Amino acid sequence: MDQAEVVLSDEFITIGQFAGLSGLSIHTLRHWSDVGLLVPAAVDEVTRYRRYRRDQLDRASRIQALRRVDLPIDEIQRLLNPAVTPDDADQILHHHRERLVDQHELSASRLREVDRFLKEGVPIPTFQVGCRPVQIRLPVDDLDVAVAFYQQAFDLRCDVRYGDDDTSRTIVFGEHGKDNFFVLVLVSDIDDIDRPASPGTFGFYVDDVDAAHQRAVAAGGTGLVAPHQPDKLSRCSAVADPARNWIWLDRR
Repeated sequence: MDQAEVVLSDEFITIGQFAGLSGLSIHTLRHWSDVGLLVPAAVDEVTRYRRYRRDQLDRASRIQALRRVDLPIDEIQRLLNPAVTPDDADQILHHHRERLVDQHELSASRLREVDRFLKEGVPIPTFQVGCRPVQIRLPVDDLDVAVAFYQQAFDLRCDVRYGDDDTSRTIVFGEHGKDNFFVLVLVSDIDDIDRPASPGTFGFYVDDVDAAHQRAVAAGGTGLVAPHQPDKLSRCSAVADPARNWIWLDRR
């Protein structure tokens, strides 16, 4: 049997042959296998050589099409799951379309800024003087749960400092005395005179509202206001942390 007959048969074909038929690189196929997106039909126990079947080319083609529009791998896995319903598939694609619109608007805004720099020059940054807010205090039920939520939900790059009596945590942003300094104080002691009497409300700027909203809910938060774009305003949503504090998310 010559090579052409091997490639066109319905038996197992090598990863190199599958790459040639699908137009994908071997590196990409290995990556898709590692993340469970396109798993070989068989792997030799001794040599670890991967083998594919021709009927897997259809799935490879669909994955390529979805990756060309930048759909994330985890969402492709959900979309191509045999158990996905048509409504779920539509929701995944609608969500991605909204994300692409946001990215397009952000790119358009940056292009306008560059055009302004070309026309007017790059402005000299100004630094705020006088008074500015540097602290938010929030009531929480469990300090460790609250700290874990904020770190997991928003990937905060910050220091966490413990209170002397272990009834508070201070999440510190930036450097004290610098323009970027800010603190988020989480208080659990109901007798603390500085503990807010009821859940608080504040907001974060984020690059992707939909992704940040989903991440916050996955970290243990509660969705309050679904991602949407009010008339003439930027895309936004709202979630609650485990202690029921409201967090508004606005596109940066």
